[in-house]
Amino acid sequence: MKPGEIEDILFHLGEEEFPYGAILPPVFHSVNYGDKDPEALAERLAHELERPLYTRGNNPTVALLRRKLAALEGAEDSLVFSSGSAAMAATVMSYVHAGDHVLCVQEAYSWTTRLLRDFLSRYGVTYSFADGCEASAFLKGIQSHTRLVILESPTSLFFNIQDIQYITTRCKELGIPVVVDNSCCTPLGQRPLSLGADAVVHSVTKYLNGHGDVVAGVVCGSKDRIQKIFYGPYMTLGAVCSAEDAWKILRGLRTFPLRFKKSCENLQVILDALVGHPMVQSIRHPWYGTTETQALARRQMSYPGGLFALEFYPQDPARVKDAFRRLQRFKLAVSWGGFESLALPYCVFPPQAGLPANMARFYCGLDEPTALLEDLLNLLKYLE
Repeated sequence: MKPGEIEDILFHLGEEEFPYGAILPPVFHSVNYGDKDPEALAERLAHELERPLYTRGNNPTVALLRRKLAALEGAEDSLVFSSGSAAMAATVMSYVHAGDHVLCVQEAYSWTTRLLRDFLSRYGVTYSFADGCEASAFLKGIQSHTRLVILESPTSLFFNIQDIQYITTRCKELGIPVVVDNSCCTPLGQRPLSLGADAVVHSVTKYLNGHGDVVAGVVCGSKDRIQKIFYGPYMTLGAVCSAEDAWKILRGLRTFPLRFKKSCENLQVILDALVGHPMVQSIRHPWYGTTETQALARRQMSYPGGLFALEFYPQDPARVKDAFRRLQRFKLAVSWGGFESLALPYCVFPPQAGLPANMARFYCGLDEPTALLEDLLNLLKYLE
């Protein structure tokens, strides 16, 4: 983005005419919007995507948020949902029909996996998963009836990345749309639409809201795609964002760049210090991977984000669990993107999940980085 562009979006876009000269956007709690003139009401009915009629479809507070999120991703339009899973499900459902095949990257978010495996498969949609680390090998998973490709770069458990531009270029030649989950990077860290993606999905719960008090999701794309989603699964299933939650997200966006950059800075301080640590078998983060991975990551990612995983040298799972009881500043929890620093040891998952028990994901919140590093070093010392 150009200097000042993100601030113009977050602080000024759509904020020219608030009533009474208010600095903050109003919250429109009204469910219904009507007119005295039948012709005016007919116009609302005919253009529900653009005009408020009934809050399940269009709400002025949510509409302002849609404008800002679309602008952040460089998209024509967006739709905001009550969760990131709802945004992904509606987006995928807008592309596929019975008999179609979906190719999805391995290690995608678990509810994206379940959408394909447990839900859409019941309605005649087939799917397959493929390792996205090597783009040409991933593309071999395309079948004659493939109608959609789903990427998630980086993936949120192992932090593997895909070459988005290479994959989207090849898919465009074949007429196959590509959807990218960009939750780990945010629009400040990566803009998949500029790399050729057709739609981008986020869990707004994470960095974009950033205060741990809203669950929401968004899909950004062309006006045509957003219209298809709106008049299809969005309105039909009704998993919409409330006006109150939209207002909270607008509030969170005011400080989004500051929070995100601080999280990125903390990550780099910590990982620079942990490179070569005798108890760390591997650091899972694209900026700290192989030479080729680092080159790709720095080409398509402007910032590293605040998430990483550590693989410890093989340990007894009970000892690993005991080590995590000693953390003082990292809270044991899922999700990411808020002020709080988080740790998710994979040993808490059942064995059938297939996750290594000697591995854990960490999120760098807004704590002092040296304090977070001290916490991690104490954990590693216990594992020696």
